[in-house]
Amino acid sequence: GRTPAGPPQADFQEQFYFLMTARDRVSDAHEAVLAIREVRSQTEDLVKRLEKHASKQTVADSAKSINDRLKIIEEEIIQVKIKAGQDALNYPIKLNNKIAGLTGVVSSADTRPTKQARDVFDELSGRLEGHLVAFRTIRDTDLPAFNALVKSLEVQAVILKPVERPK
Repeated sequence: GRTPAGPPQADFQEQFYFLMTARDRVSDAHEAVLAIREVRSQTEDLVKRLEKHASKQTVADSAKSINDRLKIIEEEIIQVKIKAGQDALNYPIKLNNKIAGLTGVVSSADTRPTKQARDVFDELSGRLEGHLVAFRTIRDTDLPAFNALVKSLEVQAVILKPVERPK
């Protein structure tokens, strides 16, 4: 007897292309989140170092403005509240998990991605892109302005605290 033919090569190619595209979007999401966390960490460290500086409040306010907007973007991309396995049941999944979840669905069948899977991916990818554009705007506009502000204040790179000697 004849064995039934498997799915055509074109189906596999479409599935592969879809999965690679989705993987790249998840990577875009994670790279943005890592960059956001790095900006927050560095700006917070800088503000701490300016403890006694006359312009500390100006720098702190500028850093807070940037970080508050970055936090909103991060929270749309990734679920930041999940700390333990059980937490995943208590908080809604965000864009990175939704896109990653879609790859599981598409890779589970030896067939081309359904129109529904492609439509859902396009919608999620578009929403992610909106957040990535907002992030890039902050990175390319607000961050250089923040750096210029700090530079204009001539903040010292190394600040030694005076030694307090017992009286």
